[in-house]
Amino acid sequence: MASTIRRRNNICYIPKHDKVIGELIQKRGAIYSSRLDSHVYFRTITRGAAIGLSPYNDYYKKAKAISKHPLIDEITKEMLLDMIHTSTSLSNPEPLYPRSYLHRATLNIILEVTFGIRTNSINDPLFKRLDKWVEDFTLIFSSEDRRSEYFPIVKYFPNNKTMQKAKAIRDDIDTIFGELLEDVKSGKNQSPCTEREVYEQGELEDYQIAHLLASLVFAGTDTVASSITWLLAFLANNPSFQEPAHNELDTLIPKHDRLPTYSDFKNLPYTHALIREGQRVYPPTWLGVHHYNEQDDEYNGYHIPANSLVFINSHAISFNEQRYKNAKEFDPYRFINYEQSMASLANGPAEKRDHFVFGAGRRLCTGVYLAEAELFVILARILYCFKVEKNASPTGEDGKPIPMNLDKPIIGLTICQKIIMLNLFLEMIESCNF
Repeated sequence: MASTIRRRNNICYIPKHDKVIGELIQKRGAIYSSRLDSHVYFRTITRGAAIGLSPYNDYYKKAKAISKHPLIDEITKEMLLDMIHTSTSLSNPEPLYPRSYLHRATLNIILEVTFGIRTNSINDPLFKRLDKWVEDFTLIFSSEDRRSEYFPIVKYFPNNKTMQKAKAIRDDIDTIFGELLEDVKSGKNQSPCTEREVYEQGELEDYQIAHLLASLVFAGTDTVASSITWLLAFLANNPSFQEPAHNELDTLIPKHDRLPTYSDFKNLPYTHALIREGQRVYPPTWLGVHHYNEQDDEYNGYHIPANSLVFINSHAISFNEQRYKNAKEFDPYRFINYEQSMASLANGPAEKRDHFVFGAGRRLCTGVYLAEAELFVILARILYCFKVEKNASPTGEDGKPIPMNLDKPIIGLTICQKIIMLNLFLEMIESCNF
């Protein structure tokens, strides 16, 4: 049924089959919807004001209800124009580092919703501060930084580096998001936004608002950017997989004299299938965030005691040969006839899902519809305007080549591709109506 790992105070169950996920996390959501009350992440960093890491309590339900659906059209156009300028600039012929542009696009989308603002470029001081904070927050979830979760006594050691990092990240949240909240309170920021709505409701304290919106910004930035970065890295290594996408985009889009939009997804089945297969083979997270049961349970002859951690092993499910024929092969055509959106499938039976990146049950990603729209629009627009190639001899600051290794990622809360540099060759931009 699952792999089992015993921690000091908890048992970890890691199911490997979609049926088990459906039976436990979806059908028994009332039992498996909480989170461990983590000392490092929930208590120290967010002071009990996170969403994704919060136990299933009244605060979580209140925070989850805060949602809004932004338009992503204008922001992705800005991203394309920045990438076009960089890739065609005679004064800067260096290869492109795509993740910065992807991070800025996804960050601006969520900033527009939460604060009514956006950054101006990848050199904008606010973008640099937030990008560094997202990176730090991601990496503190790596296994080497989780000793105090497995050995609680470690948190009391005065030189505990993990706790020092956690407090530094918390201070960054207090400073950065506190400043953004103060702009709203003082009237400096007059834009309509989620932050203003939450503040005017008067139900949360200032630090709770700051950490709530920090959670939204983090969740809305790194996962989508990491997913697209993985796909671009794969397509650069395997350019033949780009050709079907270029062909269907070049056939459909010029008829409308505009860039691709999310409404095109049913008419661009290969591009959508490319995203599904990318999520299956190169997901932004392999295990996601655990589910936590607060009462004993029995399943199929197994006793699952209260206070157990249950992870969705999307990596094992994705490479299950019984579920996916030739599972180790990257093959978008396995999803070519899928007409339902990823978001719709994520809310349906586990056995019929295309992948499990968005989680399951009551803790299903709250931004699943926005995330799918971002993934589709960003990839479709990049492939419509560019051909992606691996740079022949990328160099880093130390002068050594930067390896483009899909098998050795940076592992934290999300699974990140190591630094990659790409050549983006402008293809049909003269026909794009910006």
